[in-house]
Amino acid sequence: SVLMVIVALVMISYALFSIVSSHLRARNMLNEWEKLVEAQGRITPSPSPVVNPDPSDSTSEPQTPDENSPTPVPVVTEPVYNDYIAGLLVFPTIRNKKVVVVRGTTDEDIRGAAGMATYLTEPGVPGNTLVFGHRDGVFSGFANLSIGDSIMFKMLNGEFEYIIESFTIVDPYDELITRRYEDDMLTLVTCYPFNYIGNAPRRYIVVARI
Repeated sequence: SVLMVIVALVMISYALFSIVSSHLRARNMLNEWEKLVEAQGRITPSPSPVVNPDPSDSTSEPQTPDENSPTPVPVVTEPVYNDYIAGLLVFPTIRNKKVVVVRGTTDEDIRGAAGMATYLTEPGVPGNTLVFGHRDGVFSGFANLSIGDSIMFKMLNGEFEYIIESFTIVDPYDELITRRYEDDMLTLVTCYPFNYIGNAPRRYIVVARI
């Protein structure tokens, strides 16, 4: 009986540690995304030469450069890109829930984030953007989604709005999960049942169209 109590305490401690570490990583990932967005906002276009709007205006005095003026330095505008952080999912009907999406689907990738499969397409390209997340973590609240709800996928190169068109419960290796599409589609995958204790046996599939 003592051994059983010890095992139970260890399991509870591990579960609590996993929950706390997942929440901490989710917060850190949001901070990293906000830094990327801020860096994107700081990009300024290269200065354009000043041109006389009316060249025929004879009253305009030609301007000679001031020898003491510093030579303007062109601004190099490099796009902000992150190989790991793909973007941000926003669920307006789940209290505007925000979930950072990373490129990768390992256990570490989807701890505190959603993981996008790198072997399929990304938003803005025809095909299937496939994203995984934990039902008791970043994808909690999926039971409150409805057909017709909007899902925003924000990336540094633009924002993409998807409309939910179906929910399906399937086996873990069902072909629906990795199905290829001709249109720009978003497939979100999490475990099911939502309140299952342990490794849930099925998968809850949310399919949305741009």
